[in-house]
Formats: sequence, C-alpha cells, structure tokens
Amino acid sequence: MATTESSDHLPTQTVELSIIVAASNSQRTLPECLTTVQKQIDSDSVELMVAANPADARLVREKFPDVRIIESERPRLIPELWGRAIAQARGRVIALTVASCIPDARWVEQILRAHQNDYAAVGGAIESAAGANLVDWAVYFVRYTPFMLPFQAGPVIEVPGDNGSYKRDAIKEQMAAIAARGFWETEINARLRAQKQTLWRNPRVIVYHKKSFTFAGFTRQRFEHGRIFGRTRAAHSSLAKRAFYILASPAIPFAFLARILRNLARRRRHLLPFVISFPLTFWFLLCWAAGELLGLLGG
Repeated sequence: MATTESSDHLPTQTVELSIIVAASNSQRTLPECLTTVQKQIDSDSVELMVAANPADARLVREKFPDVRIIESERPRLIPELWGRAIAQARGRVIALTVASCIPDARWVEQILRAHQNDYAAVGGAIESAAGANLVDWAVYFVRYTPFMLPFQAGPVIEVPGDNGSYKRDAIKEQMAAIAARGFWETEINARLRAQKQTLWRNPRVIVYHKKSFTFAGFTRQRFEHGRIFGRTRAAHSSLAKRAFYILASPAIPFAFLARILRNLARRRRHLLPFVISFPLTFWFLLCWAAGELLGLLGG
C-alpha cells in the first residue's frame, strides 16, 4: 500500500535518483505523469515520490498504491510541497517536476546521464503538449518560454523548478531552510551561483506542459506567488531600494512581456498561439505584478 509520511522523516539508505512530482489540483494529468515516469524506472536505484495536497494524494493511493506519497495535511503551494519531499528524499540527485508536466520517454535516462558531469543542477526543456487551449497557452507563455526548444546545451543562470535536478551535495547546506520554507528555485539557483557552482541546461531532458491550471486557478497562483516574491524582496532590501521597487512596480508586466517576446523571437515558434492568447497572458502578468506590489507594501 502507498504510505503517507510526515516531513520529520530523515532519509537513510541512499539511492542514485529521487524523482519528486508535486501534485496540486492536478487530477487531470497526474495519472499520465506517474505512468510515464514509472515506465522508465527499472531498478531500486531510483525512487519515485509524490508530494501531494489531499485530493491528489487520494488519487495516488487509489491508482498507484506502490508510489511513495508525502501528503500535506492542508493545501500548499508547489514549492512548499517540493520542500517537504526533499527533506525525505534519499537520492544523490533530486529531480523535480509537477504533475502537469509529462516527461519525455527518456527523461530519467537523460537526467542520470547529465549528472555524470560535475554540475550542481541541470535544467531541461519545457514544451507545450498537443491540444493546448487558450488558458494552457497563456500559462505556458507566462511560465515557460525561457525553457522552450530549441536551445544549445550550456551553462545558465536559471534552472526551471518544473524540470530541474540538483545534486544533494550542492544544496545540503540549504536543506533546513528548504524543509521549513519550501524549494523556491530562484532563491536556490541564486545561492548556487553565488557559490560559483555550475547550473547547466540540457535540451534532451524534456517535459511537456499539459493543462496545469484553470483561468481562476492560475489567476490566484500568479497573485500569491507574486505576493510572496514581493514580501521576500522587501525583507532583503533597504528602505530606499524597497521604495524604488514600489515605484517601479507598474513596469513589471511590461518587463515580463518583453522577456516573453524576446524568447519567442529567438525561437521563431508559437507566434500565432501567442497572439490569440495575448489577453489572458497579459492578465496573468498583471496578477503577478499586483501580488508583488502588495508584498512590497507588507501585505
């Protein structure tokens, strides 16, 4: 039977790879994600963990009784779910994704191969799955265009949380904070860069984004993540810098939009879906900006 574990469990026996799938309101794609991963695990050196909110944990227990579940007692954000599971993972390498990202058929193999090199973290590509609707496309453009194919393998400053893997030794000094606050990849990546560690991207490590949010769900998520980001930024800024960020906040959605357009222009892909979904895309950017402003103001 699948087991539900609390976050105070400490890892004992080491395995080569821990795969952590965060699941929150993802019943539409969770079975496909887990089935795809399970097909790629052929030894005891790889463990599969699902860090799940209650409704998703029930689905896993019903359909995947052999999968290890780290269930939250209440709804949590994805980075918080990751953090609880990382505290219990046994892998020398820890790979992260979400249930709305369907891995490529060689995903596990490519992660293990990439980490034969001396990289602290490896990020892969995030593609849009076939059959995306307007909300799916808007979510994709807001979150994933920096990780869209094609790109060359090489060093980067950011590894995507939804398709990223980290050597345990590279993040071991941050384990207590990760368990307490969650795994916020932008913060982790920044600390690794400050330590002069190498973050790498590999175009062969691929997942496919598929129906992650409804319109209302992503509106809430963008606002909440923006608020947390703004609050964290305020806590680490002087009063003068905080005032600057507040005054500059109306420019936030336009800065994000410019980055999206740069990435689309470089790849020369998905221009028509972007035009069609633009009103939704810009709305989601506004939601983040509103949340960030509230966080900067102390909300």
